[in-house]
Amino acid sequence: MRLSLPEFRTRGLPGGTDPWDRYAFVRSQVLLDRLDGTITRLVAEKAALDAPEAHRLVRSELDAYINSLYRSVKSHRDARPAVAHLDAAESVPYLLTVVFALHQRVRPYNKYLLWELEHHPLGAPEWAADVLFPQLRRIVADGDPTTQRALFATVERAARQAGHASVLDSWGADIDLLRPTA
Repeated sequence: MRLSLPEFRTRGLPGGTDPWDRYAFVRSQVLLDRLDGTITRLVAEKAALDAPEAHRLVRSELDAYINSLYRSVKSHRDARPAVAHLDAAESVPYLLTVVFALHQRVRPYNKYLLWELEHHPLGAPEWAADVLFPQLRRIVADGDPTTQRALFATVERAARQAGHASVLDSWGADIDLLRPTA
């Protein structure tokens, strides 16, 4: 594929062409840059989230994650397991975007998620591949509310530590439904 420089500048970025394709730049190597480092700089910018972008992304995707999670847990409570399962599955992409953005990283394609967690861990033990991946599989498999609540507690703690308490607090008392039960 050939792209003009203006096309390449926006490819894979929010508001640009194919924002879903950003992960393609994460482990890319520039072999030839005839523009005095411009291509290398652009690839590096696409490969990671800067602090303001990560902050914005966490805020928007955290709210979307909470919304899907809330609908799932509420449907479980109301004895609608099939609907709860669909909402649980829908919450996972938002959740993954939040978790990676909290680390200023681009969410990997599903194909590379396990590899990324194993070879480029997110640091804290709760995000380790052998902890996070089984939780994700359980949520996608059946929308288990206990697993969803346990994972939410981890996300809530990390989001609050990263300065996103206002997003969580905007849910008021409704957020209590998402927390693990005693």
